[in-house]
Amino acid sequence: MSRSQSQDTYMPHNFWGRLSSYIKSSGKRALEKTLYLYYALQSPNTPLWAKGVIYIALGYFLLPLDLIPDFIPTIGYLDDLGVLTAAMYIIGRYITPEIRSVVRQKLEQQSSEAASDAENRQP
Repeated sequence: MSRSQSQDTYMPHNFWGRLSSYIKSSGKRALEKTLYLYYALQSPNTPLWAKGVIYIALGYFLLPLDLIPDFIPTIGYLDDLGVLTAAMYIIGRYITPEIRSVVRQKLEQQSSEAASDAENRQP
């Protein structure tokens, strides 16, 4: 990649477009898992031990200290995604159809808002 191509990649319109694409691909999976865990945490039917697992997983995801720093391109969020996936596996029986429905609605809402924001940024 030439210097001008590299500079053009980080121009605001290109940067946000690429970032949005990255978030849609890998970030959407992390967001979905995070929402499942969050809503399971809110449920009175989730036992205390499962809530402990959720607190640990969400804390690892949200806090800046990781085994693999998040600023490393591509692999920076792999450990976070792994922790979220493991927590989902451990507490999966407490993710009810109602929680799945709420998460699906939130993701659809977020997706339509992101599309609207992208349209508004168009020059």
